[in-house]
Amino acid sequence: MSPAEGDRDTRRILIVDDEPAVREALQRSLAFEGYGTEVAVDGADALEKAAAYRPDLFVLDIQMPRMDGLTAARRVRAAGDTTPILMLTARDTVGDRVTGLDAGADDYLVKPFELDELFARIRALLRRSSYAAALAASAESDDVLSFADLRMDLSTREVTRGTRRVELTRTEFTLLEMFMAHPRQVLTREQILKAVWGFDFEPSSNSLDVYVMYLRRKTEAGGEPRLVHTVRGWGTRCGRAARSERAGPPGPRAAHPGAAVAAGGGGGGVRGGGGGGGLLVRGEERTGELAGRRPEGEPDGRAAGEQVSQPAHRSVRSRPRHPRGEPLRLVRPARGQQGRQLSHHRHGGGSAHGRRPCRRRGRLHRRAAPGEGADGGQYRVFTYTVPGLRDVAVSAARPLSEVNSSLSNLALVLVFVAGAGVVGASAAGLWVARTALRPVDRLTEAVEHIARTEDLAVRIPVEGESEDEIARLSRSFNSMTSSLASSRDLQQQLIADAGHELRTPLTSLRTNIELLTRSEEIGRPIPEADRKALLASVKAQMTELAALIGDLQELSRPDTGQHAGRAGIVAWHDVVESALRRARLRGPELTVTADVHPWYVRAEPSALERAVVNILDNAVKFSPAGATVDVRLTDGVLTVRDHGPGIPADELPYVFDRFWRSPSARALPGSGLGLSIVARTVQQAGGEVSLTRADGGGTTATVRLPGAPTPPPEVP
Repeated sequence: MSPAEGDRDTRRILIVDDEPAVREALQRSLAFEGYGTEVAVDGADALEKAAAYRPDLFVLDIQMPRMDGLTAARRVRAAGDTTPILMLTARDTVGDRVTGLDAGADDYLVKPFELDELFARIRALLRRSSYAAALAASAESDDVLSFADLRMDLSTREVTRGTRRVELTRTEFTLLEMFMAHPRQVLTREQILKAVWGFDFEPSSNSLDVYVMYLRRKTEAGGEPRLVHTVRGWGTRCGRAARSERAGPPGPRAAHPGAAVAAGGGGGGVRGGGGGGGLLVRGEERTGELAGRRPEGEPDGRAAGEQVSQPAHRSVRSRPRHPRGEPLRLVRPARGQQGRQLSHHRHGGGSAHGRRPCRRRGRLHRRAAPGEGADGGQYRVFTYTVPGLRDVAVSAARPLSEVNSSLSNLALVLVFVAGAGVVGASAAGLWVARTALRPVDRLTEAVEHIARTEDLAVRIPVEGESEDEIARLSRSFNSMTSSLASSRDLQQQLIADAGHELRTPLTSLRTNIELLTRSEEIGRPIPEADRKALLASVKAQMTELAALIGDLQELSRPDTGQHAGRAGIVAWHDVVESALRRARLRGPELTVTADVHPWYVRAEPSALERAVVNILDNAVKFSPAGATVDVRLTDGVLTVRDHGPGIPADELPYVFDRFWRSPSARALPGSGLGLSIVARTVQQAGGEVSLTRADGGGTTATVRLPGAPTPPPEVP
């Protein structure tokens, strides 16, 4: 005997699922275990049936039309209903489980599942609900005191004697509560006074006697027997019942102080300065001494080293002096010595010679040459010829230290400026190079990030509408990553949708097969009618599973590459004729009319034929018995019109989505991939496809493909 057999026909389970095969398999299996069952096709239907059926457990799918399972669970809990909910769904991620449990589910089981596990979870949920109901009843009894036919509800502060309600004051209620909490016990006067009034009365006080009299008068007003008795010399007695007291002062709150931190800084500076100067001429210690001497035997009879005449000396001293007070000196060149070497140039290594005085039209002419003083310093020597005085010249020496200092400073300035220029040019070049290469760096970082994390959401910012190579490269990269991300999302969505759709037939197959196995194991046969229905369901689910796998294989083929290489010139009218023959076999009770004209297109033959077959199958499936399906192919436009219920306007945008099925079509066979395959095939052939509501009811499918009424010439 199974654990649930003792509860046969006492526990009711509401099965909510939009897949007929799953509903039937669950209903058959739960009924075999002895549970009462009821089914609903979606969340809205479940809420309506729950009000009348009052189930002990919900078995709830999530993905359903009109109202999904999550919304239904939230509404059940919002209404205050604590009935256990078991989520039974194909959504298997951790986030899906968390969302389902937070919505109000008590348990979560993923399809396909073990039948034994499903039964064990159902038993556990029903046990918990029974225990919770018992606790609620116990808590309710703790709030009620009773003695004989006297009943006191502590939560509502109501007192009844039989069917009569007794109105009591606050003190009377407290006094009666004490009596009923201690049934058949004698309470002393002091105990009653402390418990009810909270302080000691004088022994002569008669307040207690007065209130006891009031209680007796009110509880015995209908002629009922006395319940409150006075024991002379001891006290008063009545009744007792268990009562729970709940107390719990709120915990202290904690405060957490904040903190602040501040910081500061300082700075400094530098200073500098400089100066310089130089001398014009540096002379001998004795002024007036001849700077040049004449060799012995000169014609003028003067001795070598003789001083010049006083007037000439004065004329020299009368000239402006050097800052050190040293005068300029006259030099009398000796005969034959006018070309005598004066000094050697320190840096050049050459020699400077005296110049022959020259006289032109009575003007004084100047000759200059560099020289070197006795102290080793460098000078610039200026020699003047005096008009009217033969063999007399005036020489003036100017030190080159001032010029050399200026040249040294200029060299330092040039070095500094050149260095600064080099550094500035390098910095500017580096800045220009980095600015120009910044987009390349961003591209490199993006590529490395994608290679490291596989995050295709990275985008490279493109400033303005620039059309340079970097901007074009960035736009191309962004377009490429966007296409890759979209392709990967579509691939992942296809895998997720395919997994969900595959779970549905697998769940039905597994449940039915495990029920057969369980029947054999426990030795309890399945009724013959249920057994035949079970086997028919298994066969239908195997057929649907095979068709679903074929559709997935067709839909998962690449858009380019080998697939595109198989395209060729196809006689579309021949394809339509072949599909019409198959449609007439599938709908023998329908009338299929055709008006087909030649039209040649470039497409893959097998894919195009599958697309036309899917459109015709869709029309046959939704057409009632005896209806007509009109097919017409003219000038590259194929129209298929049925006279079925049609498609609601709010569902038209979704008809070509993968795995989408209209709520009214969920009871019919199919995976929801047929029209998505049509849309893909037509798009690959360069055409368009649409579904619209037809005038007078039904749906019109329109396919347009580019081509010609005659086959094009073969390309060699």
